[in-house]
Order: sequence, then structure tokens, then C-alpha cells
Amino acid sequence: MILRTGTAPVSTVAGRVSHHVRKRDHSRVPSVEVIYAGSPPSIPAAPPRASSCAPASDGGAATALVDALLSTTRRLGTWDRPAPHGVGGGTNLVAFSGGVDSSLVAALVHGVSRSAPFRNDGHAAVAALGVGPALGAAQRSFAAEVAGHIGIDLVEVHTEEGTDQGYVANEGTACYHCKTHLYGALSAISLHATSIGGGGDVVMFNGTNADDASDPTRVGLIAAAEFRVASPLASIDKLLVRDASRHLGLPNWDHASSPCLRSRLAIGVKATKEHLLRVERAEGFVRESLGLGPGVDMRVRMLARGRAAVELDGETLRRG
Repeated sequence: MILRTGTAPVSTVAGRVSHHVRKRDHSRVPSVEVIYAGSPPSIPAAPPRASSCAPASDGGAATALVDALLSTTRRLGTWDRPAPHGVGGGTNLVAFSGGVDSSLVAALVHGVSRSAPFRNDGHAAVAALGVGPALGAAQRSFAAEVAGHIGIDLVEVHTEEGTDQGYVANEGTACYHCKTHLYGALSAISLHATSIGGGGDVVMFNGTNADDASDPTRVGLIAAAEFRVASPLASIDKLLVRDASRHLGLPNWDHASSPCLRSRLAIGVKATKEHLLRVERAEGFVRESLGLGPGVDMRVRMLARGRAAVELDGETLRRG
């Protein structure tokens, strides 16, 4: 059973976002500090594990699915673009969180860049992890492990949504403000693409899937559209994302969805560092106390007037 809290009417959210879209000045790129570059040491490949959400497709179907996704990723990226001024290469930059969606995109982008036609063509594949107030320490560490497993270069980028009053107010458009800061920071990275290892054009990718695109509360998608972010998973749902991820041996293919800590705050509860840290600590305590693994969907929601609610998926509750 999932308890939904703090969801504003769609019309209200859309109106607020429209207002902020008109007001925002994208000529001011947020400052960015790259604090890590280069792939962490690889971790051993994780064997497929039994899971209640295990995809049902057979190996042949999964191979065809991955091949189609690789083709889509190649089409969206820099690989087949004419070289500007005769200079080859380009940078393909993944907005990376360590969740299964962005991990699959990182694996696809890395896979295309490592394929025979492009291996020595100067096309860089880079995963960029936004480090802001809503990124928990455990998620940050795990994201580095997943990037190492994939083999893709990782950079950590400080973002500044915590200074944005529209984000802190958390009145229904916080995701839009957060993604705007993230994609703005990644745009700043693109100015330094040569030092990252590429050159020429830069394409930003995200892990948006078909289920996300059909959810009207995901106002961060508006920011993605404004920054022309490519979404190679846009035509497949979450189950197929897991299917492809399992086929590629990603260690998080069956992990529960891991949205940012800010998503745990009810509408109107301010997205302050203190509130986000309290949520992070509470979720760590609940997971450890109940012995919940990464495949169990669990949230601690911070509600108005200092109240909290723990959410568990129905299967976990039935098991007791």
C-alpha cells in the first residue's frame, strides 16, 4: 500500500510552472565545480537475482530491445553528426543519478562510444552526477559504484538549487527548479568538453522513460525540454527498462526507484538542508531496523506540522 501525500492539482502545478518558465533567464548559467573526473575502480559484475519485479522477456527479446535502444542512442548523440570545422568527436553527457533509468542510459551511451566505428573517434561518454542538498550520501556512493561497473567516466557537479527560493518553497515546482539548475550546470560543463576528453558538439541525455512522460506531476520534464535533453528511453516503460538493464548485467536492475530526497517532502514543507538530512537519516534507520534490501520500495514522508509517514510497498506489508 502506497500513501500519496502532498500532490497538488495538475492544473495548479502547470500554471505555476508556466509562470516560472516565463520569468526564468537561461542566459545565467549556474556555477559548476567538477570535483571528480575519471572512472572509479570497477566492481564485480552482479549476477541476475530473483526478484518479484523480474522482467518476463526472454533473452532474444531482451537482445533485440537493447539493440534498438543502442540504435536510438546513437541517433540522438553526437556520433553521426558532421564534424564542425573538420574536427571529429563530441561529448555525450548523461545526467546520472545511479538509479536504474540513468544507469541504463549511461551504459547505452558508453556502449555506443566503445563500439568499433567510434572507439578512437574522440566521442566522449561522460556520466555527470549532480551534487546538491537532495542527494543522500549513500546514493552518492552507490552512483560511483554503478558508474565504475559500467566503465563510464564520472564527474560530480555541485548544483545550486538550495539557493533558489522557488526550490526551497516546495510549492509544486521544486522539480522544475532543481532540473533547471542541473541542466544549467551540465551546460556549463559542455563549455569544458575538450578537457573532459571530447570536442565538437555536446548532447545531454537523461533517463526519462514512457511512464515518466505520462506523469503530469513530473514538471522537471519541462526543464529537460528547455535544454533539449535527449531521452533514449522515452518509448519504453519501467518494466522494459529493467529488462534491458538485467540483460546488460547492471547491478541495480531490480532496485526500487530512488527519487531524490526532496520528493519525500509534502507540498509546502520547505526543502531545507535540515529537512532533507532528517529524511535521509530516518530512511536509513527504517531500512536498517526492518532489514530492507535495495529492492524494497520504502519512503519516509515529511508532512506538515512536524509529522512523518512511512510508506512500504504492499508485498512487504503482507510479508509482515
